[in-house]
Amino acid sequence: MIARAPALRSRSLSRRVSPLLGLLALIASCGGGETSVGGITPPPGGSAGAGAFTLAASATSLSVVQGATGTLTLTIARSGSFTGAVDLTISGLPTGATGSLQPAQIAAGQTTSTVSVAVAATTAAATSSFTIQATGSGVANQSVSVQLTVTAVSQPGLFSLSVSAPT
Repeated sequence: MIARAPALRSRSLSRRVSPLLGLLALIASCGGGETSVGGITPPPGGSAGAGAFTLAASATSLSVVQGATGTLTLTIARSGSFTGAVDLTISGLPTGATGSLQPAQIAAGQTTSTVSVAVAATTAAATSSFTIQATGSGVANQSVSVQLTVTAVSQPGLFSLSVSAPT
């Protein structure tokens, strides 16, 4: 019995220490006392598991005739605990094209915005891309690219006439 007593004490001690070692290992794997989860540090102003959002456009391409305006719809989907506003900006439009967002900020509780791209009559007929950037507080930025095709104005009523002398 004397030989077994130390073994029993050591088992009893290991039962009490084992959970503590597991807790210490968990704390160490999470980056100590920092506010990270699984070694991933949240963005500034956020907290671990703060949520996110996605950005989608109703179309990946937009075709606009010179002198006209084209539109598409942006939709955001919030997830996790993110419920904040999302700010939108447009960049990369060709010379002679202007973009507007209605609204430029998708408020909390709202999910859509309309993008309008106005193309001047003097804008070169060509294909290019522009980007819509979406930012929210404490979450990763999102962006979507849209291919813009500017087409030449069709000019019905213009014709050519040629005359040739009979031979």
